[in-house]
Amino acid sequence: MRMLAPTRRHVLVLVGWLVLALAGCGGGSSGSGARGALVYTAIGASDAVGIGAVPLGNGYVPTLAGRLRDAGFDTTLHNLGISGARVDDMIDEELPEALRTDLDVVTVWTGANDLIGGADPDAFALELAFLLGGLKDGTDAEVYVGDLPDLTQAPLFRDGSDPDVTKARVDAFNLLIHQVVADAGCVLVLLSTVELTDDLTWIDGFHPNNEGHAVLAEIYWSEIALDL
Repeated sequence: MRMLAPTRRHVLVLVGWLVLALAGCGGGSSGSGARGALVYTAIGASDAVGIGAVPLGNGYVPTLAGRLRDAGFDTTLHNLGISGARVDDMIDEELPEALRTDLDVVTVWTGANDLIGGADPDAFALELAFLLGGLKDGTDAEVYVGDLPDLTQAPLFRDGSDPDVTKARVDAFNLLIHQVVADAGCVLVLLSTVELTDDLTWIDGFHPNNEGHAVLAEIYWSEIALDL
């Protein structure tokens, strides 16, 4: 995220976060790997980097890699998240990197930086369609795409002073995210179910803290686990 988001049923369970290696350190594996090798690639912004988690290894991306290892997969993590990235940055910088590897699982979370930056929802949707189309056409991976929580609930935006961060714009972005994800044949991950309370946000009033990252990981995992 710059300043510092019909599907299957979710089971949202708050769990303790896993203490892992720093995000973005790349490969490595733990556990027996009895279920075989698996490549997990994360596309995103500062949330994927782990901003707000202390240490960064408590971010939702390394937590998901840990879940895959605990499930018996010899997991290699490629965390391509770039702080401040918008969807066009992900197309230009993260997508080419992703396509250089033999992907199995991909998580994508984008839209918040575009919304905060005043992007037109329709223009964002076209770029998201390009990003997801590139992943689906260029790989055999299952792609899990998060929508946006109500950013107006975040402490940073609760006073309503930012004209680009409104409930109407969040709803418009999410409607298009849902449509694009369905059209691309990806899996929608309903991060819109998260309430951005003080308990889940970092000191900047926006990024998820450790508890927030744990919640994000749990919602992604509830979808990923269905396909393992």
